[in-house]
Amino acid sequence: IADQLTGSSLAEVTMLEKQVAGLERQSEALRARASHVRYANALHDLAEASPTDVWFFKVSIEEATLIGSRITVSGYSRSGEHITDFLRNLSKACSDIELVRTGSPTPSENLVPVRSKLDEFVTFTVKASIQ
Repeated sequence: IADQLTGSSLAEVTMLEKQVAGLERQSEALRARASHVRYANALHDLAEASPTDVWFFKVSIEEATLIGSRITVSGYSRSGEHITDFLRNLSKACSDIELVRTGSPTPSENLVPVRSKLDEFVTFTVKASIQ
């Protein structure tokens, strides 16, 4: 096609190609910024849903899709009741909530505070979809 274009037509096509390339760069930057905002909102929602006696030691967010993001949270609490409160609160901001695991700390969960005779902790892992 470039062989068939001459003079001002070729210059116009070249200018349009540069504009398209510039718009593609802007679009990519906007997508990246939107992704950061989505992640910030997801972390805010987790903080809002978390009762005082629930702590997180691992949070991961799968790449966002058009529908939303999938988040996995691992943490611990002083009781199962606090985890239940967390799940109830989380249901206000998330959907498809799944309690993957709950119970005594496993050896790999070495971030759980050192136990004393007065302190017992329950660890958990939850997956949820965030819009």
